[in-house]
Amino acid sequence: MTTFIDCIRTAVTTGKIKAEKGQKAEDAFNEIYADQIAAGATEAAARDAATQEAVNAIAKLNAEQRWKRINEMRKAHAIHERFSTTKDIPLEMDKFFNEVEIAYQRNVGMSQAMLADMIDHYRPRAAGLSHPIQDMDDVARAAHGEQVSNGVAKAMADALHDTFEFMRKRANLEGASIPENPNRRLPQTHDRLKVRQVTRDEWVNEHLDRLDWDLMRLNDRPIPVAARRSVLETVYDGISTDGASRLKPGQTAADQLATRLSRSRFLYYKDAASYLEMQKKYGSGNIFQQTIASIDSMARDTAMLEKFGPNPAGMKSYLRNTAMKNAGDADLASDAASTTKKKSKFKKGAEEAVDRFDKQYEIFTLGVLNGEENLMAQGMATLRTFINSNLLAGAYISNLNDFAFVKNYQHANKIPGLNITQAYLKFFNPVGKTPEQNAALRKLAIRSGLIAESATAHASSYQRYFGAMDGSRIARNYSDVLMRLTWMTPHQQALKWAWGMEMMGRFADDAKVKFDDLPYKELMQKYGLTSDDWNMFRKTKLYDEQGATFLRPIDMAKASGGSGRQQRVADKFLDFIQGTTREVVLTPGTKLDAIMGKFISSSTVLGQVTRTGGSLLTFPVSIMLMSARQILDNPTAVGRLGATARFMAYLTIGGAMITQLKSVLQGKDPENMATPEFWGKAALNGGSMGLAGDLVFGGNFTGKSLAERVAGPGVQFASDTAKLTLENIQQVLDGKDTNAKAELINYMTAYGPKPWQIRLLIDRYIRDTLLQYTDPAAFRKLKKTEAKRIQETGQDAWWKAGERSPKRAPDFSKVFGE
Repeated sequence: MTTFIDCIRTAVTTGKIKAEKGQKAEDAFNEIYADQIAAGATEAAARDAATQEAVNAIAKLNAEQRWKRINEMRKAHAIHERFSTTKDIPLEMDKFFNEVEIAYQRNVGMSQAMLADMIDHYRPRAAGLSHPIQDMDDVARAAHGEQVSNGVAKAMADALHDTFEFMRKRANLEGASIPENPNRRLPQTHDRLKVRQVTRDEWVNEHLDRLDWDLMRLNDRPIPVAARRSVLETVYDGISTDGASRLKPGQTAADQLATRLSRSRFLYYKDAASYLEMQKKYGSGNIFQQTIASIDSMARDTAMLEKFGPNPAGMKSYLRNTAMKNAGDADLASDAASTTKKKSKFKKGAEEAVDRFDKQYEIFTLGVLNGEENLMAQGMATLRTFINSNLLAGAYISNLNDFAFVKNYQHANKIPGLNITQAYLKFFNPVGKTPEQNAALRKLAIRSGLIAESATAHASSYQRYFGAMDGSRIARNYSDVLMRLTWMTPHQQALKWAWGMEMMGRFADDAKVKFDDLPYKELMQKYGLTSDDWNMFRKTKLYDEQGATFLRPIDMAKASGGSGRQQRVADKFLDFIQGTTREVVLTPGTKLDAIMGKFISSSTVLGQVTRTGGSLLTFPVSIMLMSARQILDNPTAVGRLGATARFMAYLTIGGAMITQLKSVLQGKDPENMATPEFWGKAALNGGSMGLAGDLVFGGNFTGKSLAERVAGPGVQFASDTAKLTLENIQQVLDGKDTNAKAELINYMTAYGPKPWQIRLLIDRYIRDTLLQYTDPAAFRKLKKTEAKRIQETGQDAWWKAGERSPKRAPDFSKVFGE
């Protein structure tokens, strides 16, 4: 077992402390440890006391500084052990940052578990068109200690306090020293752009009489009346410049995270009325939105503390240096063992991995600017979001192959007995259930630590395909509504919840099974779970929901009180659920964002070109990276070959179903499955190109060159817009005939929203009608294309172009050949 002695020795080895101080710290540790044991202390208590004294031997620090130093040395030792011994630096760095992202999601899930009632109360309704705000003012009043008769609001205010107190303790467990806040006030986040719309004097004057100056402190001291205006002027400057005005020459923006978190909140309003008035004018969203944003921020910061320690920026450099030294040592050993001169292959691989790691760090810590004040960036991002959202309106059918991913993952990792389809339908389809039953299902998932993305995130399904969403609020709201209407958001949420709940059900079924006898033991070991972890976890009391039992990590976490080994083991099992969910419902992470150029500021032309050109490739590349990693996890060539064959078989079979469904929904008969062409298309639709295949090889952009299609929807849109406007104007000036009418109809059809549920109706009643009456030649061309398809492939249409209604049902007689 690693002790603090190991941390001291690592600090000496890496030059962080001198050898004589290291020896002094070791002596102090051993002396106090022996005294504590002799006095009857437990081993854990003795180690803690000895650790405190060892740090005192290195430097005289106050309690807060000492706690940070202890955590920093522990993280440094863990990172040194991990990256100085690994034989595959790029793989280890990828795994490390994946753990950071999973820890962040776990923290979000644990926080949301405490706010299940509030999340359900304020979740978007009517496909995202309605965002409830009832009771919010009463929540603010209750949070400020005012009497309210609204029991729902009082309960939500209590839940908010408990959640932020839980997050405070979680951060402190990882090295912060955030003081307890006895004042049950709500989080407040002022929108930088709203603040900049008023003068400094206006903002300051509005706040002077609305703040509770008796509570507020500056450097732990009351603020004199004479200094209050200048203090608020400094606050205004800090908000309006996003903190840049507070920097000093020689100081970096990234000070110690633990120190920053430990600072008390500064602005306290004297009553709920003042808070509500200022939040409505300057706040970044309503109370619910600010709460979710605050939880997200604390969850992200706590994940950084957990993995990097109190000073993430410094530990990142330490990690990079450790990895590069390992690579250099490996190259020297390789050169010494070889008779021929070799290139520094280990160093080169490490340099590439370190470069990608730095980019992931910038993306995860939100260091990349979002371009909100850059008109070019805002315009391009808004346009891209509109176009991509419209394209995704028909993608639900392609998403059905997620079930093939699930089956392949279950098979590959030997996880039996998961009824994902049944669980999915429970969460996805509310038919036959009362509103109370639906609410109970949602709350069960959230209270189990599963994230409620559909209630708290903007168009997460869009981000799955195209990466982080930017652009104007109108564009983001539009995308969110469209993703809900076309079932993309409900599908993704239902499948994630289904996987998480079924895994916890599987844990309950296996609660009496020894670790070595678990069929999915290897998958658990991949996530760092051990026999001791399993033995501790399976003693947790089962959760019973109407006869269905679940073994939930969240229950173990509650029993732990938020600290100790129980909490750590609960974290590991929550990480297992969050991590496997990311693999099953393929979710792009920071590694993909770095590869796709998302580290480039969106405020620059290059950043926008990168995002626009690569938007179509985000999801396919994500699938290729994930599937490749799962295949390469097999230790033998035979195993990798078998995994590849299984993966392609599942996806191709699923793709066959999707191909046939698409044909029928487009008004065509099912295709003949007895041809190589069909199975090639099935592999395309089922594999990494479900949506991309529509766009690159057909669908909305038939007639485009391959180069135009691969360039992405944004480039295609610009090209088509130029042809529709500039080329037609030039043709008129040259006295030539134009095809402006047909081009305009096709343009509107290609780029307008076409929800898959009514896509065929739009084509038959709008597109075909417009072409018939405005450009008969274009309509005749459409009919010729249809006839050519029938002649070449034998695939007829059950609802032909131009018909007011179908003459027959789809013909399934030729599905398996003539």
